[in-house]
Amino acid sequence: GVAGGSGGLSIQVGLKYPHLRGIIMDLPPVCKVAEEYIQASGLTARFTTAAADLFTGPYPSSADAIILSVILHDWNDDNCRKILRNCFEALPSQGALLISECVLNDDYSGSRFGVLMSLHMLVVCEPGARERSEREYRSLLAETGFRDVEVIRLAAPRDLIIARKP
Repeated sequence: GVAGGSGGLSIQVGLKYPHLRGIIMDLPPVCKVAEEYIQASGLTARFTTAAADLFTGPYPSSADAIILSVILHDWNDDNCRKILRNCFEALPSQGALLISECVLNDDYSGSRFGVLMSLHMLVVCEPGARERSEREYRSLLAETGFRDVEVIRLAAPRDLIIARKP
């Protein structure tokens, strides 16, 4: 799988499931942090890093799954489409995109955390950045080619969206 940031989520999954391999993709300074975390976790045989930009790539094309954890809420819809198209292009047929975000209800209500986080994103990120509703995520994913979208509501601050490339 491909993920980003320091690799925290992916590394924890890798520690639990020893058959999985991972690539942490992010900007070069972040990859350096991820490399240290991979080494400290004892996963250098199965995890590596790849320096790339979310918008320009290149995305690693050898993964069956890509994880976007608290990424899309940073960006407006056009930038989300760019990121999702890059994910779509990198995945093989039947590849999975896993999105970890706080999903609001279609009337934009939701958990206190989700509603407050949406206001926070409007203030600190680019115009149009926000928490999105299930309908909005389904629409963005359909527009970028993904199918078989499943939204799993978790008893946690974030939910899980799974989408497949046909």
